[in-house]
Amino acid sequence: MAIDPSTAAEYSKANPNDLKQLDSGWKAFCYAAMAPYDDAHAKMAADFVRDKGPRQLVSGTGAASTLLFIYGRT
Repeated sequence: MAIDPSTAAEYSKANPNDLKQLDSGWKAFCYAAMAPYDDAHAKMAADFVRDKGPRQLVSGTGAASTLLFIYGRT
């Protein structure tokens, strides 16, 4: 499972005005970055990216290249 920031010990000290939701492109990037940890993270990343269109991913990346990164991890 992905780390939930709200479980961090210092989370209560965060200014709510500084907390912003990531758009789907950066979420896909973060999921892909966590894919090498284990098969569960790779599956979560692939499931998130699989139905995204080009405009829903970070500029310059596509679903195919992101999935290749996820599944090609070493």
